Order: sequence, then C-alpha cells, then structure tokens
Amino acid sequence: MENFKMKAGETSAETKTVFSYPIHTHTYCEMTLYSPFDGNISVNNQDISPDTVTAILVNPFDFHKIDVKNDCGAKYIKISFDEGCLAKGNVLETSFRLDGINPNGFLASLFAEAYAHRDEKVYFKSLINAIVCRISTDGEKISSASVTGGYKAASEAVKMINENFCSCITLQSVAKSLYITPQYLSQVFKSETGMGFAEYVVRMRLGKAAALLAETSDSVTDICFLCGYKNLSHFLRSFKREYGLSPNTYRKNVKAKDKIAARNNLNRALIKNI
Repeated sequence: MENFKMKAGETSAETKTVFSYPIHTHTYCEMTLYSPFDGNISVNNQDISPDTVTAILVNPFDFHKIDVKNDCGAKYIKISFDEGCLAKGNVLETSFRLDGINPNGFLASLFAEAYAHRDEKVYFKSLINAIVCRISTDGEKISSASVTGGYKAASEAVKMINENFCSCITLQSVAKSLYITPQYLSQVFKSETGMGFAEYVVRMRLGKAAALLAETSDSVTDICFLCGYKNLSHFLRSFKREYGLSPNTYRKNVKAKDKIAARNNLNRALIKNI
C-alpha cells in the first residue's frame, strides 16, 4: 500500500507503469515525470492532458488523481520527499505543472539521475532541490485547494480511507472519528473530491488491485482479499466494470506491453552500440 505520510527528511523514488489512481492527498511533496499517455492528470480539480512528457510537482495536502483511458504501457518516475529536504530558497506554496519537456533534455536527465542515485542521500537531496527549482521556475502554478471547514473534513476522511481502505471502512465510522454527522461528511466529500464516499473507497481498492496485478505474481483471489473485498465474484464484476477487462486479461496485457517495451529498449541499445 502506498504510504501517505513521511518522516522528517525522508525521501523515496520509484519508476512504474502509469495506471489509474483515484483522488487522494498526502502529507509530503511529490514530483512525477510522466511519459505521454492517453488520459488525464487532475490536481485540485485542474485537468492536465499529458500529450507530451510532463512533470507535476504536488504540494502537501493538494488533491490529485490519474485517469488512464487506454493503457499503453507509459512509464513514470516519481520522487517523494518531506519538505525538510528543501534548501532555504526552495519554499513550495503551491503545486506546479510543466509540459512539453524534452525527453532527452536537462530536466528528464535530472529525474533519471535522481532515481539512479536514490540511495545516496546527500546527492539525492541535492538533485531533488535542482528539480524543484527547475519546475517551480519554468512551470505553471496550480492553485492550491482552499482550506475551508469542508475541505479539512474531506481531507481527513481521504487520509483515513487511504490508510484503511483494505479493511472495513464506512462513511459512518469515519464521520464518527471526525465528530461530524455522516450526512455532512457525505456532502463535503462529494463537493471536494467530485465523487461519493463509497465510490472513492471502490476506486482505491481497484487501483491497488490493478497495481498488484501489474507488479506482482499474486493470484487474483489473493489480490481480491488483500484489497478489502470479501467476495471474489463481486471483485471480478467491479474490476471489469472499471477497466473493461477481467483481472487476468488486464495482467496479461500489462505484461505483454512491458515485454515489448523491454525489447524495444534492447533494440535501441544494440543499434546505438553498432
């Protein structure tokens, strides 16, 4: 499960295939370099079409999500870090977007270099600061979410779901934990996230299932129960309704695309060395 909190000064980096992920928020900064894909990235209800190589820098607590329409095996490099990693001059007051990035240019190479040296803490943090400086200087600001009472309630509810969606979590239990009524939580959750409470939980579970199908060899049955479903038939129906494919077919398609991408990368490397 993705972590939505980080310790002071903590960092991480990963590269994976782009997949749909429901709206969420977390307590740390996140910047991601996306290769082009057919779909949409949304930050604070502002939609971004990744028709070119695109970098997104998300400020803590800003809502964001990814919708992939046609799975094409596109990749991303994601770097997550606590704000304590930033130099004094790098103060993030909002999220940023930067489109039309040259895949062989300076910023893309910085992301690749940071991922390659993610275990070298001092050098990694210097690269993080260089990337933040570049995106915040050349990029376009994305307005931060307004911090209202409704936003705070929805944000807290989202964090609780993010940390517990694989277990039994309900609108009533979350509302009780936040000392508000289920009716009020339902209203502000829909207003702030654009979807109902139950729909969000389902999206989180299915998004996690899709990631496990793509990245592990766990059985469909195991993934079903790992993601909070109690009934395999219900899971299979929900997954096909969301992705248009059965879990097994989805996995085969992702694996096939990964093999093609790996073969193409090998061919390019061989040609380069001739």
